[in-house]
Amino acid sequence: MAHQYTRRTYDEAQELAQALFRVEAKDHFSNDEIADLKARGTVSGGTGGFDEWTEHLGFTPDKRLHYDYMVYIPAEERPYIERIYAQILVSRDRSKGIVAVRWKPANPTLKNQID
Repeated sequence: MAHQYTRRTYDEAQELAQALFRVEAKDHFSNDEIADLKARGTVSGGTGGFDEWTEHLGFTPDKRLHYDYMVYIPAEERPYIERIYAQILVSRDRSKGIVAVRWKPANPTLKNQID
């Protein structure tokens, strides 16, 4: 069914990001990491974190044109993230899909990085 609008909603983009992650996770993580993620992981996103894409893409994505999702293990203490498994950039334009994925991205504020 064709959509009335050319822009994808937040929920649609998150569903697209999660579907890609489920399909490709086994290529990037051990069975133990996947089990841990299934037990304790979460997905969040929105329009933040775009500066982190600059080095990966060679440009800073426009937050009006993209959603940025993170698949991670939350923590109870600051920075409230134990481990980041993936960062996924999704176009808001329905004619485009996933723009890029950063698997196991480094985050200097985290103590327990995935190597």
